[in-house]
Amino acid sequence: MPRPPRPMVEDRLHQVGDQTDHRSPVLLASSLPWAFTQESPLRTDEFCKEAKKRRVNLGDEHLQGLWRAGLLAPFVEVRNERRHPPYKPSIPDPKFICNSGLCQARNEGRLIDAEELGFRPQLRFERKRPKASWWNRLLYSRWQLLGLERYRSLLVNGKSTPKRDADGGLVGWSWRCGPVSPQSIKSAREWRRISTLLVAMEARYLPFTDS
Repeated sequence: MPRPPRPMVEDRLHQVGDQTDHRSPVLLASSLPWAFTQESPLRTDEFCKEAKKRRVNLGDEHLQGLWRAGLLAPFVEVRNERRHPPYKPSIPDPKFICNSGLCQARNEGRLIDAEELGFRPQLRFERKRPKASWWNRLLYSRWQLLGLERYRSLLVNGKSTPKRDADGGLVGWSWRCGPVSPQSIKSAREWRRISTLLVAMEARYLPFTDS
């Protein structure tokens, strides 16, 4: 039975926001009042830990490889330079969500949809030292965890190769999945739309009171 027609996520988000706002649906969802208050954004290491709780063995190198293949991009990226006009929230953001750095970057126009600049091989995903204080400025939505199950076979059958420094020391791993079909790419884009819509719905229907 064919699925009934439904409004595109992009259309629904632009109905909520300003009609002259031409930011991507991801940024529109991230800018809604109380966005991420129910499900806070995750850094790369946090996303991997949450995936393992769901019995999906995901490492930093896998996240980099999945993005390279066009299957799983981070939700947003925090930049040093301004990429969009400054944003003034209609209501104050809860303190606990501002600690992620997302709010300040959004308000200063430094928050972008991670797909805006696309995959860049120079972006680091692994820490040079396990306990080093470091952040690659990439954030995932918890809702993106919902689509990980379909990557189990890719994660098992992918190929890992060591990354070494000039002295031959091991500094990390590079991982690449096998061939990816156009249908898989299409499905990944649909899951990203679903995650975007869930972020928007979370802000509207699942507010968390900051006391």
